Amino acid sequence: MQGGTWSSKNQLGKVVIINFWATWCAPCLAELPTLQALSEISDPDRISVITVNVRQLKSQVTRFVAATSLDLPVVLDPKGDISQTFDIRIYPTTLLIDTQGVAQWRIEGDVDWTSPQVTSWIQSLNNSKIRR
Repeated sequence: MQGGTWSSKNQLGKVVIINFWATWCAPCLAELPTLQALSEISDPDRISVITVNVRQLKSQVTRFVAATSLDLPVVLDPKGDISQTFDIRIYPTTLLIDTQGVAQWRIEGDVDWTSPQVTSWIQSLNNSKIRR
């Protein structure tokens, strides 16, 4: 949102959590604070949390971020190109990417990202099969 470009290549060596969301999505809004909390308690050299706002104007997203004090990187996907690449049809959907840059988990629906279940998912990222 700050005008820069984000690349997954810069994230190699880290677990990357990519969350697809929109401001009109109630489950997304319930989930974002727990993603924020996960980001705050995680080592930034080991885990990166990225959010992708889908098909909304930058002005809408900017107002939302200011109103909620969301402090996560937000990649704008105004035409839905990124979400289409990953076949995202349900919001929120989150991809967990291993340290080699391979998607290992696909979670559809809202999750408490501070739960023990999430810790288990993150620790399981050595497998090469996508899970749903």
